[in-house]
Amino acid sequence: MANNAPYALGPIPPGPSLNAVAVTAGATVYNPPLTKLWVGGTGNVTIEMPQTGTVTLTSIPAGTMLDNIAILSVPTATATGLVGFW
Repeated sequence: MANNAPYALGPIPPGPSLNAVAVTAGATVYNPPLTKLWVGGTGNVTIEMPQTGTVTLTSIPAGTMLDNIAILSVPTATATGLVGFW
């Protein structure tokens, strides 16, 4: 599958994340992509991925860490307390 992203997306680096940012749903595009997402409060999160577009993850329990993924943006979310790492 071709990567049509406007930047070179390499493998997700191993080891700890060095940066974090509070994530709010909307038009923010993360470059470099987020590689982990903390979900503080239960709900749904729609994420945009570099090669497959958007996908909605439903009923994510509070206290979940989604890791080893590449997130370009979070267009919508009902979940709360979102923190992105890279």
